[in-house]
Amino acid sequence: MRDFLLIVAAFKEYHRGDVKHENLRECLTELKQNALVLLCAAVGGLVGYAAFFWLVRQGLYGLILPGGLLGLGAGVFKTRSMAVAVACGLMALGLGLFTEWRFAPFVANDGLGYFLAHVYQLKPVTLIMIAVGALIGFWVPFRRRQEGAKAERRDRANLVQR
Repeated sequence: MRDFLLIVAAFKEYHRGDVKHENLRECLTELKQNALVLLCAAVGGLVGYAAFFWLVRQGLYGLILPGGLLGLGAGVFKTRSMAVAVACGLMALGLGLFTEWRFAPFVANDGLGYFLAHVYQLKPVTLIMIAVGALIGFWVPFRRRQEGAKAERRDRANLVQR
């Protein structure tokens, strides 16, 4: 939300004529970074979804993969936004639940709504794997956000010293 408000403020300055090109450039760069992070997260999620079903055909059960690879995909680019890390965590959770539903829907009703209403009836190992995938989906972009903030502070300190 903060990113969106910064972009709106930068465009308002631009239309008033008192544009600070640095602000607009910074907002557009941050928007591009966030879009790249989300795009890489989507690609990682698709790879994780396909890898899960490949493992199932091999006789293995790796439900961490969809959410985990979504998070690893999101970690390819750095972002400064906490909202992106939270969005990746929620997408990883949703992808884990969706993958389990596609793999093993309930016998009583194979609808997604029924599955989500009765998710608490899943085996504990299944819920743990979905949760760990969601945690990885959040944690990787969150850590990259912190690394990016540290690097930015270091760069600013170097500029001040010059």
